[in-house]
Formats: sequence, C-alpha cells, structure tokens
Amino acid sequence: MFYFTNFHKSMAAAIAASALFISPLQAQEETEEANPYGLSSAESVDLKALTCWDVVTLAEEDRAFTMTMLYGYVMGTQGKSEIKPRDIQVAIVTTMTKCVDTPDAKVLDVLKEQMSH
Repeated sequence: MFYFTNFHKSMAAAIAASALFISPLQAQEETEEANPYGLSSAESVDLKALTCWDVVTLAEEDRAFTMTMLYGYVMGTQGKSEIKPRDIQVAIVTTMTKCVDTPDAKVLDVLKEQMSH
C-alpha cells in the first residue's frame, strides 16, 4: 500500500501549480501556431475578401478546413441546411481548380459559381 508523505503531497502540489501556470501559455502557443492567417484571437477575417491565392497557398489541412467552412457559409447564406458529401467534394475541387487559374479572384465568388452548377 502506498502512503502519501509530506514530501509526496508537496511534490503533487508543486506539479499541479506548475500545470495550472503552464497550461494557458501552452494553449496560447498552440492557438497561435494553428492559426494559418497569423491573426491574434482578437482580429478577424472578412470571408468576402479572401482571394483564391490566400486559400490555394494554405497548408493542405488548413485549405480543406477553410473550404469546408466557406461551403457551409455559402449554404447558410442560401438558407440551405441539407448537404451531400459528394456535392461538397465536387464544389471544392472545381473551385480550387479554377482558383489556380485565377489567383486574384475572390474565393467566395468562385465557390458560389461552382455551387450553382
């Protein structure tokens, strides 16, 4: 059987205190690293201002997340709530294909155009 001594209690308290102190700092660092736009949490991005170049040059994982979010945004603005995974895939792939050819275009405009087909 294991008994807690004063030393063990002191060590446990020190570890818990350091975890409480380090956790917010570590979370802040992870948030900053995970932000593909380099923005602080207080800043915002105008989705209508994002260009194809902004999205095409993101890391693959960030690009997939961003395009899925934009797809949902467009669906919401159209008052639609039913989605089909195949439609999402087609819209995103065709949008990215067009964006490669037109990097200065607004990605939302290109996506809306592809979703209307």
